[in-house]
Amino acid sequence: MILNATHVALPLQEPIRSAIHQIDTIHVLITEIRDAAGNEGFGAAIAFRAQHIEAMRSVVRDVAPLLDEMPLDEIGALREAMLHRTNYIGLSGVATQAIGTVDTALWVLMAERAQLPLYKLLGATVHRLECYHAQGLWLGQSGQALADEARHYVDEGYHSIKLRVGQNDLGADLDRVERVRGAIGDKVTLMVDANQGQDPLYAYRLGQALEPYDIFWYEEPVAYTDIANHARLAAELRVPIATGQSAYLERGMLEYLRAGACHILMPDVCRMGGITGWKKAAALAEAFHIPVSNHMYLEFGAHLQASIPNRTYVDSIDWLSPLFQNPLRVEDGWVTLLEEPGIGLHLDRKALERFRAVA
Repeated sequence: MILNATHVALPLQEPIRSAIHQIDTIHVLITEIRDAAGNEGFGAAIAFRAQHIEAMRSVVRDVAPLLDEMPLDEIGALREAMLHRTNYIGLSGVATQAIGTVDTALWVLMAERAQLPLYKLLGATVHRLECYHAQGLWLGQSGQALADEARHYVDEGYHSIKLRVGQNDLGADLDRVERVRGAIGDKVTLMVDANQGQDPLYAYRLGQALEPYDIFWYEEPVAYTDIANHARLAAELRVPIATGQSAYLERGMLEYLRAGACHILMPDVCRMGGITGWKKAAALAEAFHIPVSNHMYLEFGAHLQASIPNRTYVDSIDWLSPLFQNPLRVEDGWVTLLEEPGIGLHLDRKALERFRAVA
């Protein structure tokens, strides 16, 4: 078993701003595993600060000996062993995300061994899924430029797009929604994402004001830790609440589901501790009759979404695409999974070297 943990930094052409983040560089941890037969698997985690990726790399190095001590196909047992090893520093944060890259790499490795695409190994019956455009319409854009940007995505073929709100200024947020809805028309699905940037009272006021605009979901209206107010908003507003992307492990998803705190669950594969935890979270949501949308990681998330019956739109953010030889493409708003083993994509070694972060 060979395990590499590489830190790469992908500069954005234009910085992006959400309600709680200013982002100019996407930092990525790529964790790779190769078995004695030469089969390979890899996972990835994203952060907005180099220090956070370095912390994840330390955790990957710490849990690496477990992969020499246990069979690589005992993924569930390995994940539990990794979580146990990091228990003292908490079952969340950078430790859990680092473990998520290892668990995901093991699943991709198993798909390579089985000579199956990952979505088939996970039991999927579909290979083509509808995406929503999630990579634009940030808070840094406004006015007519915002409307033009939204229309551009529709012209590219997307039938669903996501807009960022959460300025704690009702007039400004509604102006954004009205401009975008006017630009894309009534037949395009529109989601709004507040990125946890609102207090509960404002979130409620904005949620009420969104009702005339036919919003498919209202994402992270308050801090992800505030499950009680998520539940109150879900009960009292007519706009569906989507959340879960910032919480950790399947037990974190269960807290939302038990509280009735969402209409759509959005587990993040890294924060779930990998594919093993993501599948458990999706199964919990199915038991509560709640649809699931993956959070980021299109290249892995599309396979995951294809493997569950309670799927909804796929998150199309493709920040990882510069790292692949032939990136996964979204065409006319749909992604078609490849029939090749693993996730059907190969890391671009020259790109990994070109974007390697300087220690």
